[in-house]
Amino acid sequence: MGKTQNIQKLLLLLNDEVFSMRCNALAVAGRLAKKNPAYLQPIVPRMVAQVLTEFDFYHGPSEREESIQLLMALVQAAEHLVRPFAGDILHIVAPHINDSPPQLASRLFDIVAVLARASGSDLEPYHDRLLDSIILALSDQSSAPKRMSALYALQDCISYTGLSIDPQTKYQPLFASLAKMIKSEPEEK
Repeated sequence: MGKTQNIQKLLLLLNDEVFSMRCNALAVAGRLAKKNPAYLQPIVPRMVAQVLTEFDFYHGPSEREESIQLLMALVQAAEHLVRPFAGDILHIVAPHINDSPPQLASRLFDIVAVLARASGSDLEPYHDRLLDSIILALSDQSSAPKRMSALYALQDCISYTGLSIDPQTKYQPLFASLAKMIKSEPEEK
């Protein structure tokens, strides 16, 4: 399966109309990248650019959500190949977090968390912008899934970037928002 002609045929599926086919093709390509990254390394920048372009030019939340799901599949499957593009991904995704519908914002926080796990300290230049969006989402009472995704993104951003003290000293409302969430959210098992 890891031969050039097979990979080229697999990558043709990235242009399929059926979303599940595109997602599965990305997952298989990512698994192949772990075995033999030489074939996919030159193609990953094009795949990232294609998905980001789709995200940026789609106007409907469902199409944007699909683009984010594709991007998450790619990042999760081939973290080591996508790591150099984490900044580019955040440059496109981060401005849309605050003005998106709650379900899309939740997905955007999910991609932030996945990127934090994949790229670690490479997210440091975006840390302030992300924390502003996360704190805003944590204080938003309109959507519980959005708050939980923001909380997971906060956890991963702090854990994987190594900036554990900065959020508490720079962002005074953070602790109050977290305490309020703990008091108001029902316990999950």
